[in-house]
Amino acid sequence: MIKKRNIFIILFLLFVMYIILIIFLPIQIKYFSEIKRGNKIIKELENYYYINKKYPEENDWRTIENIYRNTFLKNNIEFNGMTIQPYYFRIHNDYVLEYIMGFDPPYLYYYSKIKEWRYGYLSRDGTYEW
Repeated sequence: MIKKRNIFIILFLLFVMYIILIIFLPIQIKYFSEIKRGNKIIKELENYYYINKKYPEENDWRTIENIYRNTFLKNNIEFNGMTIQPYYFRIHNDYVLEYIMGFDPPYLYYYSKIKEWRYGYLSRDGTYEW
């Protein structure tokens, strides 16, 4: 018969291993659905660039909303124009898609200049922090 103390120790160790696993998971696994949705928006933004030879301005909400709406409708995702995630903004001739989760950074973002998803903070002038 296993003692209650041994069961507690085993459960505690399993809990600690679970927390460590969650902390050190790669962002491609941890934020799979966000990255998948963001990649579809990136594809639409690149199509927009191919047609117009520029990315939409960040204050052109009608164009941005249409890009998001088209992306969501093509992929059978419910579109709610009130909460557009990821957020879109421009840095010079490039763009950033940023998922803001919580109040403080770090955030999940895609910077078109480096063409990859990262977890951290990217300031409006394109400098990295974290």
